Amino acid sequence: MIRESYNGFGTLVLLHVLNDTNFYNNQEITFLMPSDDHLSQADMSQESLETFILRHTIPAWLMINHLLRFPNKTLVPCSIPDKMFVITKSGRSGGLYVNNARIVSPNICRNSRVACHGVSNVITFTEDSLSKTILSPVLSSVRKRITSSRH
Repeated sequence: MIRESYNGFGTLVLLHVLNDTNFYNNQEITFLMPSDDHLSQADMSQESLETFILRHTIPAWLMINHLLRFPNKTLVPCSIPDKMFVITKSGRSGGLYVNNARIVSPNICRNSRVACHGVSNVITFTEDSLSKTILSPVLSSVRKRITSSRH
């Protein structure tokens, strides 16, 4: 991770996730890590560290090959209830985006529970949260498909 510019705050955040066994209840996750430069410019005054981590976490273990198989504009659940990530493939540059952030360093860490990818920006959500009534069946279905596609 050091060679990828993920050796400061991002690493500390990831270590917090890995070492706090109650944080994710031993659930498999994918952590989307902004570089240290982007983190240093982020305004996190309005949210806690836990909320920031949740806003950058997919509640499923997804390596880059899994994400590349998703159709363009696939909705993937965020660890914040009622928030969804949009996975977008850029035909021009061949890039893969999660909301506003491009995956720039795929598979920078992985173990049996945690996968992480370096992203170009701190992730933002442009639309208001969707209604829980609308999202609940979608989230359930998406989580089942993601979990079953791990291997």
